[in-house]
Amino acid sequence: MADDEKIVENSWTDPITGKFKPGNPGKPKGTIHKPKFLDELEEMLDELAEGKDYTYRLALKKQIMKRMIIDGDTSLLKEYWQQRDGKPLQRQETDITTRGEKLTFTDEQAKSIAKRLIGNNASAKESD
Repeated sequence: MADDEKIVENSWTDPITGKFKPGNPGKPKGTIHKPKFLDELEEMLDELAEGKDYTYRLALKKQIMKRMIIDGDTSLLKEYWQQRDGKPLQRQETDITTRGEKLTFTDEQAKSIAKRLIGNNASAKESD
């Protein structure tokens, strides 16, 4: 056996697909779950704000409303509506006339279309 070949026993991934096998434990034993920054921040939002009779969550909402309405921060307002209602869908299709069906023309039809296109371009150039 060559030095660069390694045999891995108890591998949690399928050697062919590279996907995890059923029963994959995920983390190694003994790994401690540490709260993520946003989880900690979320918990802090429910604490009372210093010197106030309301929570940081309410203070944050008030600050956001002030920036959107009083200060007129349009980018924040746009972000709010996109988060609330979802970002507007962008059309990805470029074929808006045939819906994917093939166009077939006779030679006469193709010549007629070409003449109209060339004629429109020629008359546009003459008017410049």
